[in-house]
Amino acid sequence: MCEATLDFLFFHTVYPLSFPRSLVGIKENVIILLVTADDRNLEESLGLTFYDSALVLQSLGTVEGMNLDGRGWTTMVVEDQVVNLSSDPHFSSKVIKGK
Repeated sequence: MCEATLDFLFFHTVYPLSFPRSLVGIKENVIILLVTADDRNLEESLGLTFYDSALVLQSLGTVEGMNLDGRGWTTMVVEDQVVNLSSDPHFSSKVIKGK
């Protein structure tokens, strides 16, 4: 089986579910992007599958990317402020307080 087929099977059968995600991507000019996708909020976001995560990073122009973490503890903090809608607000408050 070719590598592309194995990748397809992995992304679509092993991890087909959408969840909150934390991603990092590197652009060709070495700019690093940090991306957070929320879920559990139908008006804002439904989360991402691993495959969708790759598509998002590609659409942002990255040449390398990685899934860092996910699920309810996905939290993006900028200048001491949570900027995403974490599905676990108790955890995100601990991140802000440094606990």
